[in-house]
Amino acid sequence: MLLTDWNQILDNILPDESSEAYISDIFVKFLINALGFNQQEQISQFKTVKTGNRTVDFAARKNIDSDIFTLSKINPYLLIEVKARATGSGAKINLSEGTPQYINTREQIKRYLLDSNCTTSQWGIITNSVHIQLFRRHGKVVFPVTPSILIKKDNINAIVSHIKHLIDNPPKALTVCIYNNKGGVGKTTTTANLAATLAQQGKQVLVIDFDPQQGDLTKSLGLSKSW
Repeated sequence: MLLTDWNQILDNILPDESSEAYISDIFVKFLINALGFNQQEQISQFKTVKTGNRTVDFAARKNIDSDIFTLSKINPYLLIEVKARATGSGAKINLSEGTPQYINTREQIKRYLLDSNCTTSQWGIITNSVHIQLFRRHGKVVFPVTPSILIKKDNINAIVSHIKHLIDNPPKALTVCIYNNKGGVGKTTTTANLAATLAQQGKQVLVIDFDPQQGDLTKSLGLSKSW
């Protein structure tokens, strides 16, 4: 989408009066299109559970031959949770990291990504047109791929391009770093047990020991130092 289009969209958003439905119509629908999903590849109020009424604001997936997402309503790839810019009382909804509203919304998108109707979902987005953040699901783990980014006219194109690139080219590996300055807190044991558990599940696991002196992780795996 052209920069002038985003300028107009952002100009049309009323700072303190934009409801969730308004943000969805004015901002999110254009965002989904800019991410490469056409009208037949996106569903609003997608039911995320097989039993119950839990729904995410938007779900998207590329059509596969005769499998039209708006018709089949199965196997979503991307979920988007939308928030208003302010509550009915006028209080602003703040999705910057660390705020209670951000934490609640973050946990909400994580739940949706792990729900029974979303086992094929790999990506989640939370936004209120002020902030936007991308999340990745890897198995039963959901983690942030970007920080919660403040949206401005001079960065919106770069934000959308970056998110689209990530969604179109998902990384093939999950990297886990276990770190603590304090000794004796279980870093080595946690790493070895996590690696062993993943290996038992058929995952290919690379374990890296960054301790050049003791090398306890290397020893615990029955290997010898090669440096």
